[in-house]
Amino acid sequence: MIFLVGGACQGKGNAAKNLVENRRKEAGTYVTVDAKKESFPVGIQEKKIEIFEHVHLLVKRKLHEKLHENASQPHKDAAQKACMEAEILGEVWENLQTVICENRNLVITMDEVGNGVVPMEYSERAYREIVGRLGCRLAQQAEEVYVVVCGIAKRIK
Repeated sequence: MIFLVGGACQGKGNAAKNLVENRRKEAGTYVTVDAKKESFPVGIQEKKIEIFEHVHLLVKRKLHEKLHENASQPHKDAAQKACMEAEILGEVWENLQTVICENRNLVITMDEVGNGVVPMEYSERAYREIVGRLGCRLAQQAEEVYVVVCGIAKRIK
């Protein structure tokens, strides 16, 4: 698995296509799943895919679902929030592992969301925290890791 991370609109999609093309030694259509349009478990696990884009949005979607489910209990303590965040990370990670195992040459892209001012809103802080932890796991498991800035992919692992 190859993991690409960088800011929004920095060229991760094109970098992923270039990596797939170089690996294949031929141009052509790429089997891509975009988390902007698809989510688990709607058939993603069964697809043979080469590029999985915007993985951070899986976390955003799952966090929104959990917060909506628990809207009647808005005042959770820190332990309950940490437990919910761990549960979300676990669910997204488990689903990603299924996809990665089925698609050994997968290229995954994810936005770097941890830079800048720490948000005051709990949901935004939790989102950044979970995405950061997910990125750490993906980078650890990946054979290659690239940071993409201004369309340039720099290999860091």
